[in-house]
Amino acid sequence: TYQEAATREFQEELGLDRFPGRVLGELLPLWVFNSNYRLRPFLAVHAGRLDYSPCQREVARLIHLPVAQLLLESTTVTHDVFSRGSVRWKAGVIRYQCDQIWGATAIILAELAALLRGV
Repeated sequence: TYQEAATREFQEELGLDRFPGRVLGELLPLWVFNSNYRLRPFLAVHAGRLDYSPCQREVARLIHLPVAQLLLESTTVTHDVFSRGSVRWKAGVIRYQCDQIWGATAIILAELAALLRGV
């Protein structure tokens, strides 16, 4: 199932032997321009801290964005222009501290924020 694939990816990317959370549900599917993949994101919760070891081939680094920060009115999605070679595109960006969270991740987080705000 899509949920099994999502939890398996989570485990692989964060170097976990088993999925530690409880899946609450699926968010809206989206198509990713860069990879031509269709994502099926899921929302899960976990009580406590995770002891993880990210897969360096798949995860450049982790950004810990607190949910409370995501819900602040000042945390908004803006749009920037990105390019790869001769291809240029506009993508959503969430800025947090010195980081830019962009593309599919920004879209997924914006949907989560809207759901949590009850929009």
